[in-house]
Amino acid sequence: MAPKAGLASVAFEGLACGTYAIAVVHDENGDGKLATGLFGIPVEGLGGSRDAKGFMGPPGFDAAKLTFKDPRTPVAITVNY
Repeated sequence: MAPKAGLASVAFEGLACGTYAIAVVHDENGDGKLATGLFGIPVEGLGGSRDAKGFMGPPGFDAAKLTFKDPRTPVAITVNY
């Protein structure tokens, strides 16, 4: 779904209940990869489940993991720029 009013929605169909971590990249320039600047610091928006943030790299799985007992559970993720 295309973003509308600053919001986008994605549905993951067919996933079993269990433990997952979610990462989001806003590929602003549409090149299919995360754009980085000086020292490899991202210059495009990033977000993760549980608002997990890494230090000098992505957050670990344990920081972002969510356990789903209902496959229809909504998750809101904030993309930070």
